[in-house]
Amino acid sequence: MFKEFRMFLGGTALFSYIMVAPLLPKGVKQYVQYYVVSYVRFLCNVKVIVYGNKQLLEGNDIYMANHYEGIDYPVIYPLITSPYSNRCYSVAKDDMLGKQYPVFNIKNVFEYFVKIFYEGGDLIPYARGDKNSGLRVRNRAVEVLNDNNKLLIFPEGCSRRNGRCVEFKPGMFQVAEQCNKSIVPMTLKYRNFEGKNKGESCVIQDWMDIEVDVFIHDKVSPKNYEKMLEETFEKITSKN
Repeated sequence: MFKEFRMFLGGTALFSYIMVAPLLPKGVKQYVQYYVVSYVRFLCNVKVIVYGNKQLLEGNDIYMANHYEGIDYPVIYPLITSPYSNRCYSVAKDDMLGKQYPVFNIKNVFEYFVKIFYEGGDLIPYARGDKNSGLRVRNRAVEVLNDNNKLLIFPEGCSRRNGRCVEFKPGMFQVAEQCNKSIVPMTLKYRNFEGKNKGESCVIQDWMDIEVDVFIHDKVSPKNYEKMLEETFEKITSKN
């Protein structure tokens, strides 16, 4: 019962923030978002143990990590941002909230809510298998980085059980080369949570009362995107 109550509190805080976020001034939005995401992590009772140089998390760089499930975002976000830092954007699949229209099939209402959800969370929506969507994501990522913001990416493009890495998508590495940005690789390793494979249903209760080791690796400096991809893959999988 206590888990359900914590889920209710976290969901209420997140939903309330998402609804008002587009109306907040830039500085206020970052301040509120940092504490809302940190509050969600606190309610989930996630214990985070960090290894490595935390100063590497202070720059306006591209941060990349392996991907277990949605809980990875509130694990990493408070580590790489602060109430006063520049904003941190992330790429997320465009169907996180589903493709159906649950409110009496009122399409416009649902699409408006989805738009507010992604804008409020500084999320860049991506449609898998859609080349035009991929191009829009890359263009938006370039804008974000050129505005001196942070970018959080899960380069696998999907979640995998135990955070296992198979193949990184090249798109964001090409963006890193184009914008001359460094990449900070990070490895997540949960102690009592195995995550989900792409397509498996998310169970929020599984995010409760877990522990995760976060390994911060040395930066990958700007260079040819293929070399950046290879070096990032090696660093992330070295602790996986």
